[in-house]
Amino acid sequence: MSSQHNAVPKLELPHRRRAPVRRTWPNLAATAVIGLIAPSGVVGQQLIDLNPNGSASPSDFTALGSQLFFVAGDDIHGRELWSTDGTAANTALVKDIHPGPADSNISEPTVFNGRVFFRAEDGTNGSELWVSDGTETGTKIVQDIHALASSNPTGLAAFNGQLYFFADDGTNGFELWVTDGTGPGTQLFADINPGPASSLPRRGFCRSGSRCPVYDPVVYNGALFFAADDGQSGTELWVTHGALGTHQVLDIAPGVGSSSPSDLTVYNGALYFAADDGASGRELWQMYASGFPLAIAEQSFDINVGASSSRPYGLTVCNSRLFFGANDGANGYEVWTCDGTAAGTALVADVQPGSASSYPSGLTASGTRLFFSADDGANGYELWATDSIALSTRLVSDINPTVTYTPGSGVSTGFTGVTAFQGKLFFTAHDGTNGVEPWLSDGTAAGTRMIDIETNPPPWTVSQVVDRPMIAFNNRLFFAADDGTNGMELWVLDKGEIAACTFRNGSGVNPGDYSCATEPVLGGSWISDVETTSTTLSTLLGIAASPDPATPLFGGELLISLASPTLFVPGNGRYTINIPSTSSLLSATLATQGFRIDTVSRQPRLVLLNAQDLRLGR
Repeated sequence: MSSQHNAVPKLELPHRRRAPVRRTWPNLAATAVIGLIAPSGVVGQQLIDLNPNGSASPSDFTALGSQLFFVAGDDIHGRELWSTDGTAANTALVKDIHPGPADSNISEPTVFNGRVFFRAEDGTNGSELWVSDGTETGTKIVQDIHALASSNPTGLAAFNGQLYFFADDGTNGFELWVTDGTGPGTQLFADINPGPASSLPRRGFCRSGSRCPVYDPVVYNGALFFAADDGQSGTELWVTHGALGTHQVLDIAPGVGSSSPSDLTVYNGALYFAADDGASGRELWQMYASGFPLAIAEQSFDINVGASSSRPYGLTVCNSRLFFGANDGANGYEVWTCDGTAAGTALVADVQPGSASSYPSGLTASGTRLFFSADDGANGYELWATDSIALSTRLVSDINPTVTYTPGSGVSTGFTGVTAFQGKLFFTAHDGTNGVEPWLSDGTAAGTRMIDIETNPPPWTVSQVVDRPMIAFNNRLFFAADDGTNGMELWVLDKGEIAACTFRNGSGVNPGDYSCATEPVLGGSWISDVETTSTTLSTLLGIAASPDPATPLFGGELLISLASPTLFVPGNGRYTINIPSTSSLLSATLATQGFRIDTVSRQPRLVLLNAQDLRLGR
């Protein structure tokens, strides 16, 4: 049990105990903290100004070995393929595919066989399949599939030592193609819808944002599954086993109707997707398939009972469950979960109560938490989290408390570039004051904070809601950001710049009763707690410049080094220490340990607790 005391008692058995109250120690001098540690680390920074005359707007990040490929633009070359190893010196244009200031319109970069394949235009051959090994000479068109126009390759998927995709050669429509990465090894693989018609599902304009169907192929149990239309059965689920054959798997909507399977996701040994059988509406489906010929067992989960559709979207695996957005007809679009059974398919939380929808979007797994943005009808679209074990859901933080976008909506807008990195969630958002900035969250309100790059943002407008991609690469986070001076450029954040508090307990003999309530963020308050008992007289917080591996002491283990600069702070359980905002302290480390003075056999006894290793950061 935890209790706090009104004053630090003497080390003797008190005759009377006072009513427990919480006491904090907010005024530990900043100079004391600074004196313990040596400055280290670098500030999260713009890696390079790719476009000195404007914004390079880096996007389409793709990691390959020690290189990070991306698309960026400048006034001379237009938007082209670039690469970096994480240093400014080795960040360079790979090739000006469409010579001059015109864009090559690169999209769908996909890693295959040690190279990056993508769609691009060179100004001569239309939009075709290209490949790059990171060098100018090794960046070239694979094959001019449509000699008179563009083949527009799409749906690139690596499978069984080859790269599959859909393309239009001008004769057979959009059909399934395959390549080994060479021109001669690129060919039509299956004309699923014979003649000039296409088997590729139509992807018309969709206004529903993250709720739009996703038709990307997926590898499952040694085969490649995808949606296709053979001209007779509508758009249904198909599979290719490579050289062994390509065929329709299920005719979910019998006859010429289309079930349009989308959002194919592998979870717990099965393939899940959204489909419409023509009777129960668009619902969640599950299929087990293996071997050749395929042995198949499938079932659907009728979330919106009857002919109406629940329209599942955003299928995301988190921990040991599948999560998605769906509408059961009573609660609107909310977060749902499935454990593979009908009984385990259920609404997680009615974030916006009643029949209104919270429209969860950007579902992203980070550890055991599922993060997403949703509108509860009061706070606008904000950051929410679901514990995948307890299935409890809560608002993480009302990042933007202002009403600026739609009536009743305090919009922190979009949560673009959502990326899990170093056990935290990174994203971009607008708090109504500081402009669109990178943010991070550990799933708590106290642990949700902004990385302020542009200190003098322009007035808030909806036009600021643009995709700002992020990617974790080589223990660093790369992202697009605008500091208000150089435009939208490539920035990088090292993992060592992220504030952290890490539990450590030697051989485990010490009680683990010392914890961090917040992380040591520069310019903020670091709060820690030493759990007390009914026999606790007082507590101590030890702060040292270096850790100790575990020196036996008083029946426990000393986990901070007394040979380094050390400070002991007396208290009664909770400690609040102000961390200086000095940038030179970024990435600096401290070792801390909790101590408790308890009464044992009417005598005071020092109890050594666990350690918490701190890294000062953002």
